Amino acid sequence: MLKFIQIAFLLSLSNMILCQNFGEFASAIYLRNCSSNTFYNTTGTDANCINPTCAIVFNGTNYGSFNQNSGAFSIKGGEIKTWKNTSPGNNGNVCSARLNYIVYPTGSRPATPSFTAITLPFKCGCNSGTFADGLGPCGGNDQKWNEESQNVDLTSRTPGDYTLEIYYDYVGDDKSTTLCRDTKYIDNGGNPTNYTATFSIVSSGGSCALLPITLSHFIANCSNENALITWSTESEYRNDYFLLERTTDGVNHETISKIYSNGNSNTEQNYAFLDKNYIPSSIYRLVQVDFDEKKTSYGPISVECYDTNASYFEVFPNPAIGANFEIFLQEKNRKGLCSLKMYDLKGSLVYFEEIQVNSGLNKYSVNKNLAQGIYFLEIDNQGGYRKTKKISVNC
Repeated sequence: MLKFIQIAFLLSLSNMILCQNFGEFASAIYLRNCSSNTFYNTTGTDANCINPTCAIVFNGTNYGSFNQNSGAFSIKGGEIKTWKNTSPGNNGNVCSARLNYIVYPTGSRPATPSFTAITLPFKCGCNSGTFADGLGPCGGNDQKWNEESQNVDLTSRTPGDYTLEIYYDYVGDDKSTTLCRDTKYIDNGGNPTNYTATFSIVSSGGSCALLPITLSHFIANCSNENALITWSTESEYRNDYFLLERTTDGVNHETISKIYSNGNSNTEQNYAFLDKNYIPSSIYRLVQVDFDEKKTSYGPISVECYDTNASYFEVFPNPAIGANFEIFLQEKNRKGLCSLKMYDLKGSLVYFEEIQVNSGLNKYSVNKNLAQGIYFLEIDNQGGYRKTKKISVNC
């Protein structure tokens, strides 16, 4: 009788094993650690590891200390790789996947922990031995479930030592290619808990050398005949405001906009400024200023937005400092020799120069010490051609 029971048990165990028609073969959590985003492996071996360096693991890692509210340590998402058997008589299916996490003071795990779930959407299947995203080998009906756009800020807690505990669950079916009746887990076998790592939050002096911003782009485009300057940040730390500067010679810069930021951010922030006083050959520079008035510059960038068939007359900078400025004159046809004159508000001539105006864009520099005030700039010739512009001079 005992032998019969043993045989029955072995047959039952064999059937259980044979009924495993879906499963996983790699998993990893995706973390922002200081200024870089990295996958930290939890399961997987050799070429199947999600982070190709299999030694970069999550379980048991101490990530060090991070400044409070710096956004320097956060959960960005995760990934698992699954397989399913769809051969005749061995039907399997995989329907969905999730990463589950909890954070608690180290040494004080809740008796009944409450985990938060992050959905890992389907990313791609297998294509001729390689996943369709080009990352990692695969076979048969392997699938990849992935999320990389979350921003769970782990630095918003009070200073102290913390444990991050995670596990994964994924839903499928061991007996159907269409149903989703079975849930399986990637949980370290509960030995003694799920996968865990530790980190610390400090008021200051964290181990990260944080940049005030992580700039993802800074570009200039044309909007009609204006310049549209846009930039985005992936993260900001103690960032107070931006100064957008413009120059035409790469030496003398004029601030054309001051834009305040959000201080601290771990999500994408977008900024834009439309330069309605665009000057041909403008060069732009972005200056980031933090709460301690420390400055970091980005750029330069440039864009040409003027219509070469249109007439154009502009002065930069305006207001000018001590009447040191540049004149930009765009003409379609050659105009010949012209007079460049400046008059004060009384109509008195304070500056005169003969200039040659050619077809296309002309650039002239004026360097003359004048009293602070309002002046009128005039370019004309004896044939009736005339251009005028009001200019302010500051000392």
